[in-house]
Amino acid sequence: MYERVKNAYNKAKLLNDISIREQIIQNYHQTGYLDRDEVIKKILELRCSDAQVAEITAIQQLSTGFHPFSQATDQEIIYELQMQISILSKELNDIKYNY
Repeated sequence: MYERVKNAYNKAKLLNDISIREQIIQNYHQTGYLDRDEVIKKILELRCSDAQVAEITAIQQLSTGFHPFSQATDQEIIYELQMQISILSKELNDIKYNY
């Protein structure tokens, strides 16, 4: 019973995190505006709270090099959001297929 509740919570959180990122990307494509500070905050929060996101991000930074978000283009920030969506979607699929 506890596992079902935990999985339901995790699924809802993943769906919310994906939805937030998709909305940011959609708004950016429609308007060209990106609230960089808010988006960077969301990216960093997820890196701290999701182990898979943190691990994959670290591997990517080691292989491609790291530069701070203050030097990143809007498109690089959007790419980071897309990468996070991809990771979260995989996690969501793992929950669906394992339970």
